[in-house]
Amino acid sequence: MVHAGTFAVSLGAHQAAVLALLRKHPGPTAGELARAFGLRNPGIDLLRRLEQRAQVLAVTSWAPHQGRNVSRWHIAPPRTVPPPQLPPDPDAAGRRRERDRLATRARRARARGLVVPVGIEPPPQPLYVGMTCGQPARPAAEPEAEAGG
Repeated sequence: MVHAGTFAVSLGAHQAAVLALLRKHPGPTAGELARAFGLRNPGIDLLRRLEQRAQVLAVTSWAPHQGRNVSRWHIAPPRTVPPPQLPPDPDAAGRRRERDRLATRARRARARGLVVPVGIEPPPQPLYVGMTCGQPARPAAEPEAEAGG
């Protein structure tokens, strides 16, 4: 179901096309696979899903022309055990909520016309017109002025 330079629409066809290409030509990188299918970006997500199902293996090797290690992909031998999955991070949801809260607050501050540098939380809004950041708008009368009269 692979046509010259294109993928079929369903995800199963993508996987089948990648597996068929790896059977014919073992050892390409994700970028080489993408170029074989005429894609602009490497389909690393698809390859990682196939790796989690123990259908392909990534073998790390040195690529002197790139000056770094690259993953070369091969069909997994029969009875390959999938790699262990990392347990989910229990604090990830809290960090995501906090990041989204700060981003929303900064976006709303920019909409009000405030300049919010990246990574800085905008100043808090006044509670009402007479108060600023929880402090009274006017300072209280000094006790010496009242007692000296």
